Amino acid sequence: MKSVLLLTKSPMSEQALEQQLQCLDCEVYTSRNILDRYLSGDGHSRFVNHFDIVLLSDTISKNEMALLLPELNDSHAFIFRRADASLSEEEKRSWSKYSNFYWINQENSLEELRELIDQTGVRGHRLSSGTNIVPLNWKQEKELSKFVLSTNERKLLILLYQANGTVLSREHLSLALWNQPKSNSTMAQLSTITNRLRLKLANQGVIGDTIVTVWGFGYKLTDGFYDQVSYREPVLDEM
Repeated sequence: MKSVLLLTKSPMSEQALEQQLQCLDCEVYTSRNILDRYLSGDGHSRFVNHFDIVLLSDTISKNEMALLLPELNDSHAFIFRRADASLSEEEKRSWSKYSNFYWINQENSLEELRELIDQTGVRGHRLSSGTNIVPLNWKQEKELSKFVLSTNERKLLILLYQANGTVLSREHLSLALWNQPKSNSTMAQLSTITNRLRLKLANQGVIGDTIVTVWGFGYKLTDGFYDQVSYREPVLDEM
């Protein structure tokens, strides 16, 4: 069962949508109070993290959306906005910076809505781009070299990327990063760098799990990371 937070200015007008979501095995919590708190700057993203999906009603204006999304985008939930009109290309570009935001049209059938909700089961899974579903963020593949990272964070990310999804041992990474064998010190540094790297990648728009810890051995990148990020190795000029 998926949990859905429906934010709206008119809870009474959302009864049909609530019933539709309940038919799709969703538990729905509808609130104007939480919406008002976010619009006034008093929202709490930790509360939103209790939900799989935040659904924004068409009663919310685009100006209010601009206030809401920077707050909600830091949560773990998928954010859907339902509206009665298609987006223009300019509007798509303006909303594309929000990494987990999807725009759906009211004419989506129950079947289309079911498919969209089902795909939120795995965090970081690419949502299908059906006729009336606009996955704004996925159309812009990210380039690894553009991420803002420290030197060792970038080295680690490149090493993992070049491993093509296989696991790199802590021993291998310790030698590659510091030219030292694995020790308690290098393992602690490696753990710290990995945790910082996960956070920075999430903050810079990479959705879902990125680096997997293989306990007792090492680390690898997820398939979802490769789906979103490309890397072109620098070519050195011949002397």
